[in-house]
Amino acid sequence: MDLCLIIYNIYNKGPKPLPIFGNLLSYFITARPHLAVQWQKLYGTVYGIYSGNRPVLIVAEPELIKQICVKDFNVFTDRNTNTRRHPILSRHLVAESGDDWKRIRSIVTPTFSSGKMKKMLSAIIT
Repeated sequence: MDLCLIIYNIYNKGPKPLPIFGNLLSYFITARPHLAVQWQKLYGTVYGIYSGNRPVLIVAEPELIKQICVKDFNVFTDRNTNTRRHPILSRHLVAESGDDWKRIRSIVTPTFSSGKMKKMLSAIIT
């Protein structure tokens, strides 16, 4: 069973979805950033929503995000489904999965080493 379904069904953590639409209609009523903050206050830092009929696990806990994205990245390679709307522009790290995701991640990872991030900090702050 999907982790999102487990969280929603067992712990009932997340907004109640509508058939077919899931929680997508909420985005038309409230802006996505405001909705994310509102849901986090109501359901905590880990909860489930539905994008249509597809369950999505929302994680807003920094240590758990680090665990998922850095330490256990090989377990979570297919985090997003890519519908390939554009043959070039849709090919990025967030949208890719499987071997393409691993290839892009291995190219991008050295750019974000702690040493390089420290060098970029002054440019980011100013």
